[in-house]
Amino acid sequence: MLELLLQRVTLTVDEVARELRLTRTAVVTHLGALLSEGLAQRVGVRAGKRRPSALYSLTKDADRLFPQEYDKLAIGIIDELKRSNAGKLQAVLQRAAERWASRDLASLRNMEGSARVDRATALLSDRGLMPLIERAGRGYLLRQYHCPLQRVGSLHPEVCVIIKRSIQALFGKPVKRLGCMSLGNTHCAYAIGRVPASRSNQPLHG
Repeated sequence: MLELLLQRVTLTVDEVARELRLTRTAVVTHLGALLSEGLAQRVGVRAGKRRPSALYSLTKDADRLFPQEYDKLAIGIIDELKRSNAGKLQAVLQRAAERWASRDLASLRNMEGSARVDRATALLSDRGLMPLIERAGRGYLLRQYHCPLQRVGSLHPEVCVIIKRSIQALFGKPVKRLGCMSLGNTHCAYAIGRVPASRSNQPLHG
């Protein structure tokens, strides 16, 4: 339920029940527990055919339940790199991106088209990025609902190049970043390949 709310941002009880294949009673019970623990909150209502339904979302406190690997250490390392030799930081980040992607590239060898897209998306999911992908013209729109670099990127935005270049390597196509959680968007978003301007210029929302 936490992952679903993180991904969809706001949901009603009925929407959660439908997505998770739970009874409405079970969802109300679980949501009540999340509300009492300060992990979820009521944020408004959504109009319905019969009556409006309450909308729920995660609180900032819920973020601590998702993977947060060594954020403080990473921020400290980047701080020191900038102080000692800011000019080399981009080269270091480039090598980090190549190393991050290289772990999975072997499994993509000789794969093309939709098979590679499916496999690359699955690899991102295995890494905990919670991706959703959809076809857009002759390319794809990728939405990423968890970013392991979000806290680091909020202080050092240049580190986000690691994720972007890794995605480019996995999909084997040009990638344009459309939005970033480190910059306050609800999710990270990328245009992969030839995406129509009408799609790549859409504002980010839940």
